[in-house]
Amino acid sequence: MRFNASILQNGLGLLMIALLAFACSKTNKPAGSNSQDIPADLQIQFGEGGGFTGMWQGYTIQADGTVSTWQGRTVGDKPEVIGKLSSEQLQALWREVQSADFFAQSLSETGNMTAILQVTANKKQHVVKWPAASAQALPQAASLQQLQSFCQKLVDSLEKE
Repeated sequence: MRFNASILQNGLGLLMIALLAFACSKTNKPAGSNSQDIPADLQIQFGEGGGFTGMWQGYTIQADGTVSTWQGRTVGDKPEVIGKLSSEQLQALWREVQSADFFAQSLSETGNMTAILQVTANKKQHVVKWPAASAQALPQAASLQQLQSFCQKLVDSLEKE
């Protein structure tokens, strides 16, 4: 059996063209793989608590925009829905979480009153805590305070509507 060199060359040429076309084609990314996509499991809880009463109060923001207020002995205790954020507000909030590099932050300091910020996204949960009264004295808390302030402004905008 004898191989014809031109058939082999044509076959390799077609194979190379097919591989090149495949490599240059748009890839299908799963939902949520774009860093701008809001994770389906996004949940942001923020607030403060402690002190002599041991009570916590704050808010929870869900991936669908639902906002709840809570108050009790634990974070997220006795939630009550107070409104819903728009998709634009959620996108802005997710960008803030990313720009704060939240999941890389490492802060777990408590005080008489302790601020807390807990984010769940893409099957990861991360919690940071810092003394609420002395936050200005902690340089590593600056971006966290900014993120918490952004969350609070979003919630406050609901209460005015």
